[in-house]
Amino acid sequence: MDERLDAAIDRVRGLARDLAASLGAEARRTTTVGIERATLRLVGVGGLDRDGRPLAAAVVERAVGRDPGRLARGVLLPFAAAVALYEASPAEVALDVASGAIDLDLEAEALADPRRAQDVRAAADGLVAAAFARLEADRTARLDLLDVLGEPPPPLVGLPVRASHLEQARDEVAVLVVGGADVVRIDVPASRELADLVPDPTGISLSEAEALAAREARLAGEPAPAGSQRALATIRAVVDEAAAERRAYARILAVPRALGAPEAAVVTSVERLDIVESDPIAEMVEWGVDPARALADHAFLRRMLRRAGGILVVDAGPLVVAPDFAAGMPAAATIHVGRALALQALSVELARADGLEDGTLLLGTLPAWMLDDRPAGPLALAYVAAQRRLFPSIGLALREPTGGGTARDRWRQLRTLALLLAGGAALVTREADLDGAAAAAAETRSAAEIVARIASEAGPVALGDGFADAVAAIAATAATTLETLRDDGWDAVLGPDAGGRLAAGTSAARSAAPDVAAMGEGRGTGG
Repeated sequence: MDERLDAAIDRVRGLARDLAASLGAEARRTTTVGIERATLRLVGVGGLDRDGRPLAAAVVERAVGRDPGRLARGVLLPFAAAVALYEASPAEVALDVASGAIDLDLEAEALADPRRAQDVRAAADGLVAAAFARLEADRTARLDLLDVLGEPPPPLVGLPVRASHLEQARDEVAVLVVGGADVVRIDVPASRELADLVPDPTGISLSEAEALAAREARLAGEPAPAGSQRALATIRAVVDEAAAERRAYARILAVPRALGAPEAAVVTSVERLDIVESDPIAEMVEWGVDPARALADHAFLRRMLRRAGGILVVDAGPLVVAPDFAAGMPAAATIHVGRALALQALSVELARADGLEDGTLLLGTLPAWMLDDRPAGPLALAYVAAQRRLFPSIGLALREPTGGGTARDRWRQLRTLALLLAGGAALVTREADLDGAAAAAAETRSAAEIVARIASEAGPVALGDGFADAVAAIAATAATTLETLRDDGWDAVLGPDAGGRLAAGTSAARSAAPDVAAMGEGRGTGG
């Protein structure tokens, strides 16, 4: 049985690695409107334009529009030409571009002159080098603070920040950290692009809708949304102060929405965030994002995260049902779990291809959709066992489902068994409210200590034949899913592109657009 299981696991690993090599290379050759916005934010373009729109977005809209040729050219080089010509700051030039006073198409003409183009590229290199110098300073500050305060014992306990605005979030995160949170989890507001593209506004949660409204209210001095860059700078300071009081380093985990990965990468880098939970394939499956856009955006995120020394949480694997609709009948639960394992394996290999080491990756596990049905418990545990066999050097991240339904109850029942199967976890995020945060943190640590004691005295958990058969079936389905993706493309997994995918046409192969994530030297290491 072990030989058959090992063969299935090796097959999944090899297929995922080969697919990631080709998809990742293409993604790194691609730019998107999100990457171009993030590039401007990286070099100092922040805040709002004179009409109250996000300034970086306004510049990209003005400079690129819907023209794939202008997108392929990118914004940075003509923008750097304008900065050099007018001897103005990036923010000043951005305001003039957004208002129409500066035309980046005219500035791009300078690139046709080889001598001028060389000067422009030098100016762009200078803007990016200054940004990466700030990033390196922030990475060093994180490592220094870790040395002073020390690491809390594993697993890290995460708790959510529920406040939607900075004023409330400031007090909440201090209570969470002092009360025992090693990680505070903050949702990043939906971008204006996502809000404009999603046809049904109910697809954005109330807190995100409030954050969108708050963006407009900033002109009137209203509080910043808790997950905005303006707020996160303050929250970072509050977290550090509370961690110093507790004498253990505390991390911030940011969760961007669909299409928000590139800008989240920049915010993570410049505001010294620690962990990002984001996955391109989850965006494709759950939001219908165009694969070219999602893959390129996340390639940028991963490489920026590597340089910043951050950690990436890879989604637990989405529920994929498009092939069921194509077949006209629902698939067995084992098939759904196997598909999830396949797509998570692909995400992991994409991250590795972008330079993230296993110590800077965490695998999400026990997703809510896998726990809804009563017979799901053994199958969910088989999924955990398959993950551990597939990626033994990557830590697991368990997240308690929200709400009070069956999935949350079953998660609590299965958590300890999952930890025993996996040999522990790196991160466990609870959904306690503020009043119950300290108790949830203490209970999580107590459960982890019990698991560690059982494991030390009883040794590793041995799989029975029936359980091992389920793990092998999951792995076999995962391999079949990856083969289908390799041979038939994304439509075979996501369903046919009948109505157009979200954000289609917002990516382009680079012609002149610099690969900013690859500029300069040095790589961060996770911590």
